[in-house]
Amino acid sequence: MNPSISAAILSLFLFAQSVLAQTELAPEPGALAEVDRYDLKLREAFSEAYGKDVDLRALLLPSFSPETALFVDKNSRVVTLTPKETSVWSHEHRELVREGSIKVTDLNGRRIPPDEESDDVKRIPEKIGDIGMIKRSRAIPPELLKTVREAWEDALIHSTHAQENEVGLDGVRWHYSAWVRGKGVLSGTVSSPNEDTIPSALNAVAAALIDYASKEANESHIEAALWNYKIATKCRARGMAKISIEKPPVVIPVAMSVLIANTAILPEFSADNVSLEVALQRLTAESAKWGKIQDYKGIQFSADKNLNDLKVNYKAENESMKSICEELAEQVGADLDFKETEIVLLKRPAMIK
Repeated sequence: MNPSISAAILSLFLFAQSVLAQTELAPEPGALAEVDRYDLKLREAFSEAYGKDVDLRALLLPSFSPETALFVDKNSRVVTLTPKETSVWSHEHRELVREGSIKVTDLNGRRIPPDEESDDVKRIPEKIGDIGMIKRSRAIPPELLKTVREAWEDALIHSTHAQENEVGLDGVRWHYSAWVRGKGVLSGTVSSPNEDTIPSALNAVAAALIDYASKEANESHIEAALWNYKIATKCRARGMAKISIEKPPVVIPVAMSVLIANTAILPEFSADNVSLEVALQRLTAESAKWGKIQDYKGIQFSADKNLNDLKVNYKAENESMKSICEELAEQVGADLDFKETEIVLLKRPAMIK
């Protein structure tokens, strides 16, 4: 990353970047192989994700939050790494300030010299290797992993340079790489792709895997994202990608997934009516996304002010959602009352640690 460009960007407190109008990933010479100090630091900080036993990975680089590495280890476990207290970019930003490439000023416009660094900046480790990581992992069934790998390979094999650029703000940069039989290690990248594109669908698969590792999603969510990826590839001249998923999976609504499979109920779920209202609106909006590939519609969530009952109102053409909720509820000891067009949570399940 050019220091002079970085200085101009950060002086405005804005991470602006060139967003590629991509219909496929853009090929890279290698996984973070650019001659760029920040990329080299990423390779060092997330070295576990680039180990010899890892042949499938993704790196998520948001503009204003810590980076995340996603990979599958030799034991077929989905693994994520995220810095605990400081991002890798914070380390790089401090170096750019110290060498004078970025100017930091106080409220009066006076340049703050490096010897007046804030306590937060002083707490950033001097060595990249000393940045602590939050590590999460979770086993993934072999057949599901096979389909994930097929999606990775499909996207990387079809990578191509974008034909036009658009200026975007607050971008998110993704890097993908995998070992592909007969082709070696392939790498591709995308920055904040437009919705309804193949790279956007691939990002959704990666995001589902990240949530899966932290128990915020289940296998059905990954399957749904994979199906959406396959559908997104219909725009190709040769038709949809040949990945091993034949039909859209039945996905439990997000609200029930949170209550039954998640590590905790959403933070907004409290006795406070304002927070409760926000949480219910959020659940409704999120579940509507899954409704596009399901046989239910008109989904709505409600609860009493003490959260003794959570109601899921819906319209469905068959009993699929009911049967899945029943199965999951039985597994964790939840008590659900099923009516014609709604499900009522009578007893909260114990949260999985």
